[in-house]
Amino acid sequence: MIEWLLVFAFIMGITYKVNVKKRNAKKLEFLRNDLNYIINKSSKKAVFFACELLKIYGEKLNKHLNKLKRLVQSKIKVKTRNTEELESLRNDFRNILDKNPEKAIDYACEFLRIYGEESNKHLDKFKRLVQLQFNKNENEVNIELRNAHRRVNEEKELLSLSYEFKAVLDKNPKEINDYINVYFEIYGSDYTHSIDKFRKLMWLKFNLDNLEKEEIESKIKEEALRNSNEYELIYSFVQKYGSDCTKYDYLENLYLLLSQKGVSLEKSSLKRLVKSEFSKQDYDRFKERIIRTEPSTRDEFIKVFLELYPDNYLKYLDYFNELMLRLGFEKLSPSNIPHYQKEMEIERFEKQLKNDYMRKNSIWQIDTMSGFEFEDFLAELYLSMGYSIERTPYTGDQGADLVVFRYGEKSVIQAKNYSDKVSNKAVQEVVAAKGFYKCERAIVVTNNYFTNSAIDLAQANDVELVDRNKLEQLINKYL
Repeated sequence: MIEWLLVFAFIMGITYKVNVKKRNAKKLEFLRNDLNYIINKSSKKAVFFACELLKIYGEKLNKHLNKLKRLVQSKIKVKTRNTEELESLRNDFRNILDKNPEKAIDYACEFLRIYGEESNKHLDKFKRLVQLQFNKNENEVNIELRNAHRRVNEEKELLSLSYEFKAVLDKNPKEINDYINVYFEIYGSDYTHSIDKFRKLMWLKFNLDNLEKEEIESKIKEEALRNSNEYELIYSFVQKYGSDCTKYDYLENLYLLLSQKGVSLEKSSLKRLVKSEFSKQDYDRFKERIIRTEPSTRDEFIKVFLELYPDNYLKYLDYFNELMLRLGFEKLSPSNIPHYQKEMEIERFEKQLKNDYMRKNSIWQIDTMSGFEFEDFLAELYLSMGYSIERTPYTGDQGADLVVFRYGEKSVIQAKNYSDKVSNKAVQEVVAAKGFYKCERAIVVTNNYFTNSAIDLAQANDVELVDRNKLEQLINKYL
């Protein structure tokens, strides 16, 4: 009230200082009817309000002053009554305000959640609260309530679906793709029984628009195909065409074949599936190549990786890090690769120095070795060839001096450091050792040569013979 009295005092004080042109009667009548708008417009700042009045009424301001006073007083009374009513309603709905809602729809949602089936009893008072709190008319409040009803019903439906798919949620999936993968992992071939409800769960949980719903539908179809018998066609297709599997002509034929089998799938989805399967098969090949050398520590894995892919390690780094994470190791950062490369270079240099004596005329030095020294030498040689080594007992070895592993294959080695040719007895011993140690291959290595009968028996029993010439070749290549 004091603010408005100050306004009038200000107006009376500055009226004589303001000179404005006279308005014509029609314009003045229009502005007079618009008086209510001016009051609302200028209620924020008293000075601005006064200036607006002076600009409109000019010298005739005194003529309208009494009418203005009554209008202002009426406005103040209405505002006071509304303020008192709002405060009373806020106290009545304190349980809603305690939830700290910000927007009108938040008020409406909390109202429906708290009062539930009894909300109709309090509906009129609540509408009045929203009208006064947010300066909305009744129609606007009704719209907010309709939107709130929809949101609260969706919350209830989401809660029900979350309980129904508790097994999926217990796996703690993060992204939509994770949810889809877990769903098919759990339900398998029975996925069709609950797929509609699962779709609804995805739509509500991630608040998807229509375009996103179409994308989810495509992913569900892809995963459904992945779990069907027809997926064998995609698997075989990728195996056959390898890196060319995404070429248009090949994909078109696959698409037509699947269509004939009754598979409904977009071409873009099929291409995505094929690329995914190629990546999976490519990763499996990569993984097999790494682990067949049987590394055990993280550093060993890294060195095997860099040794197998010295020039294109960056191309396969993602595969390698995926393998590391699956094995429980820390990922390899590209910035750390030079450190390992330098370390491997030093190790190779040390190995070259250590074996330098063996390289030079080594076949003649082998002739002077004892049987045990020859076995130790062969262990070093086969390690250099990429095998892992298992030593057998020096006595009671059942005809085997070394058991070696490479590429998932197990081999038994009989070492013969002889001054004469090796007879077929050595072949018989290694054949027996092959069965005893359950090996896939049998090898006899000598610093000499083999008799004809030994060669014939070896060929008949698929035994590999490494004579003096071949041994020297291996030494020159690997040591």
